[in-house]
Amino acid sequence: MQCSSDALELGEILAELSDGLSGAEIALVCREAGLKALSEDMKIETTDSHDIKVGKIHLESALQEVRQRGKQSASKSSLFN
Repeated sequence: MQCSSDALELGEILAELSDGLSGAEIALVCREAGLKALSEDMKIETTDSHDIKVGKIHLESALQEVRQRGKQSASKSSLFN
C-alpha cells in the first residue's frame, strides 16, 4: 500500500491533527486509513494491490472516527464513576 501524497505531507497532516491522541490511537488512525483505502479500492475492483493508495481524505476520515470513538468511550466510562 502506498501514499497518494508525499509521505512527509501525510505525516505532517497526522502530526497537526492528532494532538491529544495516544500512540495507540495514532496507530489505529493509520490502520483505519489503510482499511478505508482498501475498501475504496475494492469498490473499483483494482486487481493490483500495489495500486492501493492512502490519501489525505482517508487519513482525515480515520482521525474523525477515532476521535468520535474516544468521545463515546469517555462518556460511557463516566456513567460508571
